[in-house]
Amino acid sequence: MHLTNWRRKQGCKCQYKHIVDWCGCSPNDFKAEDLKRIQITQERPTYFARKFEAVIDQSIIHAIDTGLHGDYPSDTPGLDLYWQNDFHHQDSKTKNNEAHVSLYHSLARISSKWLSLPQDTTGCSYRPTHILETHLYFQADKFRGLLVLFEAENTENGKVYKLETHVTPETFLEIMDRSNPVGRLKHLKVGTDFDPKELILRNFAGILGPNSELVLMHSWEEGRTFMVTVAWIDPANVVAASFEVSVPPGEYVGAHKPGLKGPLRPGVWRIKILRTWKIIAELKFLVVPLSHSQGREITGEAAQLIHNGPTGFYRDRDFSDLRGHLHLDKDEISKDAEAIARENGQKAGQELLSWIDDLTETFWDVSEVCAVENKESPCKDLDLCHLASWSSFSPDPKSEIGKIDPATGRIW
Repeated sequence: MHLTNWRRKQGCKCQYKHIVDWCGCSPNDFKAEDLKRIQITQERPTYFARKFEAVIDQSIIHAIDTGLHGDYPSDTPGLDLYWQNDFHHQDSKTKNNEAHVSLYHSLARISSKWLSLPQDTTGCSYRPTHILETHLYFQADKFRGLLVLFEAENTENGKVYKLETHVTPETFLEIMDRSNPVGRLKHLKVGTDFDPKELILRNFAGILGPNSELVLMHSWEEGRTFMVTVAWIDPANVVAASFEVSVPPGEYVGAHKPGLKGPLRPGVWRIKILRTWKIIAELKFLVVPLSHSQGREITGEAAQLIHNGPTGFYRDRDFSDLRGHLHLDKDEISKDAEAIARENGQKAGQELLSWIDDLTETFWDVSEVCAVENKESPCKDLDLCHLASWSSFSPDPKSEIGKIDPATGRIW
């Protein structure tokens, strides 16, 4: 009666013990490589299969849909696109992540600034007033950035317009050594909400704040077992922690959780990967300072409490004895990093917003901005969102639910 995608090596890790008081197994999502397993059941009475998840693999959903009902017309828009809502201003039931909200506001500000940058642009000066929605944007099963819908006042005429911006993340990963065995390293990414079953970080946009529980996802190609050192360095050039991590043979995706005491100092963090104390890779990532807390703009006192790092050490001891091995006194990071971090930790009001925006502009790029409404605007260069293929207002026929075609069974 049903087909389930069991990969027990990945799905039986008791990853939900914090939710339920029993330890069981959970099936994996079907992916494109599993299509043949589904196709061979066509002659059997199989009425139900699980699990499918568009945010993991939409292509297999599309393949089954077209296999059952035929291909979509060649000019159908959005067939390889997927939008997933991540924030809505009318959703009062969901507790919003403060770092996410702070970043969304910053992205609206830098997008408004981006609109007014060209010298020949007139009437494109906007001041964001309200964040309405955000969406995760995927193309061909790859994360392609965030879409932020916001209201903004045009400073030329005082009218309020709805704008949507498409922003994409920057990655700052440098792999210095490609020799064996460390040459097995494929990728590093810091995030939260690691899914050991699907081997992904569920925080797709990688938005991190002072209260985030960090996870380093590290992926490796096939090869022999060896050990590496993983060092975490905060924006003040403080060695927050260092760990020895084993890399097993074969292709491998691991999740390293440093268990740092919060709040994390906001700014640019670094991870250095070492093998026999030789640096083989370095990753920079952003911990976003908070502009909003508990649903409102943060006060100066609250900002100072959360933007100066933890009381004492990040772990149970001081790791400053590793500074020499990590070349912290010789690399490009200023020796004044601690003083700069202390100064940043005191910022409030417009100074705080400017600091956040400077960091955001380093780690996020504005790709495009569109206007939701066909309202006369002094900004003549803005496309309408429903005509922009990336926009959440773009037509998405494959996801619309309407009448059932009695001849094919397809829902239109």
